[in-house]
Amino acid sequence: MQSWLNTYIRHNDLLHEEGIQVLEELFIQYVDDGLNKIKAVKDEEPMPTVPIQIVTCLCNFLEYFIKNKTSVPIHDKKDVWAKKILFSFGFSYIWAFGASFKASVSRFLDNMLREFFGRL
Repeated sequence: MQSWLNTYIRHNDLLHEEGIQVLEELFIQYVDDGLNKIKAVKDEEPMPTVPIQIVTCLCNFLEYFIKNKTSVPIHDKKDVWAKKILFSFGFSYIWAFGASFKASVSRFLDNMLREFFGRL
């Protein structure tokens, strides 16, 4: 994640420094917890994934939204761009962490995501 932020996001000036800090805090707060929680249902993946795949997928989704300036505009008002980053992170997180599982674990994932994003 750090290398992605440094070599891609910072290098291409896709977000200002405050936006990058918001993303870093979201990664720190949610990614390790999520990876630990989904270990409980790893046998419910038709095609098993490893943590680096999940984080890479999360970064790829975020990259799409960040590159699309209408999704995460560089805006003067912090509350505007911070909210867009949060929404983009939430969507990306749900798909990166939940897309590889069978429907039988949807309740588990739903509860995990509600718990996590209830903190936002």
